Amino acid sequence: MRPETAGCIADALLAAERITECLAEVDQDQYAVDWKLQSIVERQFLILGEAAIRVRDLDPPVFSQLAEGDSIIRFRNLLVHVYNQIDARRVFEIAQEELPGLIVVLEALVDQARKQGL
Repeated sequence: MRPETAGCIADALLAAERITECLAEVDQDQYAVDWKLQSIVERQFLILGEAAIRVRDLDPPVFSQLAEGDSIIRFRNLLVHVYNQIDARRVFEIAQEELPGLIVVLEALVDQARKQGL
């Protein structure tokens, strides 16, 4: 793994953890009406998506370990380009359903980078 890749993986993990932390105390209905929280969560999803793009471009073998890599990038593109059609409830569902597994994968990649001295 390249040092730049390790940094992007760490950024992605931090963003995913921040989303999880932000949503730990709220339910879907609360999230759906809280524009400030939506902005925070969507910003972290943008960082997560941009980090995935960079990993894809810098280190394709590492990107291939992210089974959800292409989906992460597509979701980032939706947030950027189709912002006015984003369903807050769907964002909440994605965070609840997809992030726990992704965090496990990202943690393993961060551990791998640490073992390589990165």
